[in-house]
Amino acid sequence: MRYDALRHEIDGDVVRLTLARPAAGNALSAQMRVELIHALAEAPAQGRAVAIGAMGRDFCAGQDLGGEPDLTEADLGGLAREDFAPLLRAIEECAVPVVTMVRGVAAGAGAALALAADICVAARSASFAEPSLRAGLTPIMGASWLLPRLAGRARALGMALLGDPVPAARALEWGLIWEMTEDDALEPRGMEISRRLAAGPAEAIRLTRAAVRAGAQSDLETQLEREARALRQAGRTRDALEGLLALREGRPPRFEGR
Repeated sequence: MRYDALRHEIDGDVVRLTLARPAAGNALSAQMRVELIHALAEAPAQGRAVAIGAMGRDFCAGQDLGGEPDLTEADLGGLAREDFAPLLRAIEECAVPVVTMVRGVAAGAGAALALAADICVAARSASFAEPSLRAGLTPIMGASWLLPRLAGRARALGMALLGDPVPAARALEWGLIWEMTEDDALEPRGMEISRRLAAGPAEAIRLTRAAVRAGAQSDLETQLEREARALRQAGRTRDALEGLLALREGRPPRFEGR
């Protein structure tokens, strides 16, 4: 696929995706959504981790509703169901870990894109907002599902009902993001984390991601059984043999992703 709204690069074992509509605040146009979904689906065949960043001052200003022609009430529902929901699923279902690197504004669907990642690293300048109500609309792209799981019901409702931006320092305090950096350290740190994940035991990482995501909705006994199955499956890989051997020999493991 040709990428126009997105910059697509292979950096070693990391698939690097850069939102490339800086003049529009990197708002999620129809073309950008299609390109992101395609790139995330192809990523496992191209690398062992995905890093998503953005050109310009802001990560993503949200959905580009101004670029959607002749929107009616029915069209808006279809837009949420057919265009934005698949993007969240593409992140959730990606077979390799996803890291987002956020500076400036991440609003609406842009905040959901940032926070749906396995690890979100934010610059000090970053802020996260769910401002849909200000336009008389409601959250999309799974924001009403993501925010309570990350920050709890009270904070999720505050974000959704008031629409006030949450600065990076508060987002870190709330558990919305993994780490905050100075702005000039954002990409180096985000890529460092991405490369570390790409160099890890691929199957164990996949199983761990699945277990942690499922844990938010599982009861204890179900989760204990899920962990046992995952451990058995991971233990059969060459990476597990290498990891155990490296521990015995007192050296760093050299994982192959198998």
